Parts: sequence; structure tokens; C-alpha cells
Amino acid sequence: MLTRHIPIHIISVQEQRRRGVKMGAYGFTGKPAERDELLAAFVRLKDFVERPERGLLVVKGAGGDAALEGLLGKQPGVVVKTVRPGSALKEAESGNYDCVVIDCSSVPAQGTKFLGDLSGAALADGLPVIVYAPKDLSAKNMEIVQTRMPRINKRLVTSSDALVYEAALFLHQRVSDLPDQTQEAVGRVEREDTGLAGTRVAIIDDDIRNIFSLTSVLEQYGVEVFHAEDGRGGIDLVRKIRGLNVVLVDIMMPEMDG
Repeated sequence: MLTRHIPIHIISVQEQRRRGVKMGAYGFTGKPAERDELLAAFVRLKDFVERPERGLLVVKGAGGDAALEGLLGKQPGVVVKTVRPGSALKEAESGNYDCVVIDCSSVPAQGTKFLGDLSGAALADGLPVIVYAPKDLSAKNMEIVQTRMPRINKRLVTSSDALVYEAALFLHQRVSDLPDQTQEAVGRVEREDTGLAGTRVAIIDDDIRNIFSLTSVLEQYGVEVFHAEDGRGGIDLVRKIRGLNVVLVDIMMPEMDG
């Protein structure tokens, strides 16, 4: 809580990139790194620290959560801009934002379609994307959230507390400077933290609803989740993903059971 506002740039092997940004790192440079790459990283970090304001882009369809702007707009030093999905891509590519929130509360298909559009966009390196889905997503929309933009740091959150927590983390805000209501929300999420942040979990289940339910819960604790929908795909997944901490397997699956 006392140091989470300090932006951290990680210099490590490429295999650690995904884990680093998932845990809130501001930037990442892969080894081996050239001198120019390191200088660029320091310049970017310095510019971010000295910049007086943070930019937050909220992408919301008609009928989205009306309280979002008020909730996120109360953060000191944060400029919030709300746009419709149709005009959001240009804004996201502008380089003016430090975090993007996609509201899937009313019409999930609009939000997940925009997420799919982002997969081919020219985004700033490491730009975090928070997908806010207080209601269950369909199997199709869940697949988009899970599989699109593999190099982009995206978080799925299902509560306003988790949304505020993740936004404050990625905007690198000092918790003591936040409004009382926001501090309380951050505190509630922190108290629920089980020390799972940064762990890697594979879920193998033929029911996408189970995958969604487990993923939405685990990602709120900073867990990096991978999934497969059958036994053979699960074997390939375990062989492919390095550093898995645990594999959750459904015992009853067609063709090859757990």
C-alpha cells in the first residue's frame, strides 16, 4: 500500500514480461537490451513521474454504468474521458492515456468487440486495459476477453471496488491521496488479497461458464489464468506455458477425461 504508487520498469528476459505487467509494472524491457532501449525506458519513466496528470479513457456503450464517471473521476490528478466504442479506437491510439476501462455492464458485445478491435491497434507499449463486467459474459464474449491481445495487459473485474483498485494501481496513485470512499474500496480489495498475485493457473474444462467464473475470481487477485476446453488441448497448454503454479482440471470431459 505504501509503495504501490511508485512506477517500476522491469528489465528481464521476455518470458517475465506478461507476469511483470500483470502485477502492475509501468514498463518492461527485454534482455539483452541495447543502450538506446535503456535510455528510452528511463526517459519514458521520467516523463511519467513528472507529468502532473494521468489520462483515463472510459469506453462505454449506451446504457452503461452511469456511476462509472463519477467513481473514476474523483481521483485527484486524473483526467477522465468517456467515449462510445465507435470512436474509441482513435482515442486509444493517441498516446494520451495511461489506462483504458471498457464498460461491459449493459451491452457486453459492444465492449468485447472493441477489445477485439484493439488487437490490431497501435497502442502504447504496456497500456493496461481493464474490462469491467459486473454481469456474466457469454461464452463468445468470454473467449474474446481471454484470447485477444495476448501482449496487452488486460484485467477482467466484476465489481466497482476491484475496478477502482486496478485503476489506482495502473495510474500509480498514492493511496493516501485518494478520496476516503476510494481508499475504503482499495482497502476492501487489499484485505481480500490472499497472496496469489503473480501466480499462473491453468484451467482445463469443457464448460466455458466454469472457466469464466473461475477466471473472473482469480484475476481479481492478480492471478494469470490460461485455459483449454478439452484434455488434449490441456496437455498442449501445460507443455507450452512455462512456470505454471497449479492446474485445475475438470474430471468429466469428452474424448479425454481429467
